[in-house]
Amino acid sequence: MVNFYPSATMTVNNSMFPQGSTQGEIVLRDEFHRFIFGDADNPPRGNWIILRRANTTQLCSCINPQTLEKSAGCTKCSKEGYVFYDEIFKTYYSQAMVRQFDPRSQEVLADISILNPDIRKYYFEYTVRPTDKDLIVMLRHDDEGNLVRPIIKESIYDITRVVDPRDINGRIAYYECHTEKEEI
Repeated sequence: MVNFYPSATMTVNNSMFPQGSTQGEIVLRDEFHRFIFGDADNPPRGNWIILRRANTTQLCSCINPQTLEKSAGCTKCSKEGYVFYDEIFKTYYSQAMVRQFDPRSQEVLADISILNPDIRKYYFEYTVRPTDKDLIVMLRHDDEGNLVRPIIKESIYDITRVVDPRDINGRIAYYECHTEKEEI
């Protein structure tokens, strides 16, 4: 009979990569930073945005204390019911490809995907930590990619999902936010 369990004296290396094999490996955090901000050899590819962070511990003044309903026309909380604070970040975004399907039967209606300008994926550095309660405000840039002064808001995107891809050591490499455009 064959024993498939290792004995106490047998050492098993479960690591795919032996110790000290980090030389020559790509560090995703550094590559992402270089991609967004550029370096001596590469131009910057990022855009400045405002991340409207929801402070879920503080309710907006538009909330009715008896019913806890939010005011539909509140401009302070964007009808979310929370107090927001704004931070500016440099990020990269891509347009989303969407397949056409019948919502009732879930059948795919076409073999091709279409580009939907109202759905985007935004990518943030690992230090940002966005949540699905936050909003992304796109800012106007000139033809050379510089932020226009005074700052002009172009559109608002609601974060619907946040993904945190990990590197080989399990650290968050960057954040990927799936968004949908809100009507201003």
